[in-house]
Amino acid sequence: MVVNKKKKGIIAASVAQLDNEVIKVWESSLKTTVEEVFLYYEPKQLSSLELHKKSFLTAWKIFKKAEKEDTIIFWQQLIGLYYGALTKIFHPFRPKSQSLILTFIHKEKKGLIGSFFKLFLKFSLSSKEITKVISHSTSEVDLYKKTFPLVSEKFTFCLLGEGTKSRAYTKKKGYYFSGGASNRDYQTPIKAFGTNGKCLVIACRPESIEGLEIPKNVKAYHNAYGEKFLSLISNSKAAIIAVENNKISSGQLVLLNAMRFGKPIIATKGDCMSDYLDPSYAVLVKPNSVKDLKNAITKLEHDPELLKKMSKCAYLFYNRNFTIEKYAKRISNIILNL
Repeated sequence: MVVNKKKKGIIAASVAQLDNEVIKVWESSLKTTVEEVFLYYEPKQLSSLELHKKSFLTAWKIFKKAEKEDTIIFWQQLIGLYYGALTKIFHPFRPKSQSLILTFIHKEKKGLIGSFFKLFLKFSLSSKEITKVISHSTSEVDLYKKTFPLVSEKFTFCLLGEGTKSRAYTKKKGYYFSGGASNRDYQTPIKAFGTNGKCLVIACRPESIEGLEIPKNVKAYHNAYGEKFLSLISNSKAAIIAVENNKISSGQLVLLNAMRFGKPIIATKGDCMSDYLDPSYAVLVKPNSVKDLKNAITKLEHDPELLKKMSKCAYLFYNRNFTIEKYAKRISNIILNL
């Protein structure tokens, strides 16, 4: 998004779908009006090459318009990174706007490609026009400050938000839900449910469960996007978020949407979601522990009152802390303090 104090305009650059309701929230928090929207998201799986191509083209469009703008908010980090690189190449000494990159996540990659991408990150983030880089995990902010010491002052933490309003309690169909693509551990839940007889619904990419033996009581959806994805969450009994690397941000959007529907959470213990989890609505399990996950499921199955209490706590906690309105206000406060 580009915030222009003179024109009162916002240009949204986001992979996330921005409907009119979400745009109005940003307008209200930033005290401006939407002038133009750049949106390239398509409800299908993008290849890495397609993602980079679309990110660069979007960054180029914004770069050509950015000279008269005051503040730019990039809701997708690749667009912001390509924009930073463009400003380094064409405007290396004259910062014309201040920019924020939201939802920054970096997982070290091995080999030549990994080394090249890290150089690209260092180059882009050193742009004078990239003012702040937002991470949604406190532990990751510390990690990135050490990884990129020359621009350490740019990294800052902000709690994520999702959804313009909470959804009322929905009818539970008795299954547990697990979904998402990045950094997921589906092997552990599949093994846990393979012997307990309960139903598990997974919404993921085919490669996320490739090679795993899927028992009859586990149903996998590979084309569940948008409302379909949300409906699978809303009709579940509880949400399971198991991750491979518990130090890298992942699972937060699924977590917040589950809370939005008042779902108890079973999640991998670790830094990646620690800023968002509370014992009143979440049961934490050890990484890759089938035994721990089984015990957590049994705990919820054998105590309907606890399940009901956790559902209510998740719903209320979401409304107090994690709506898109709360998120937009937190981001606007960061902008005001630049």
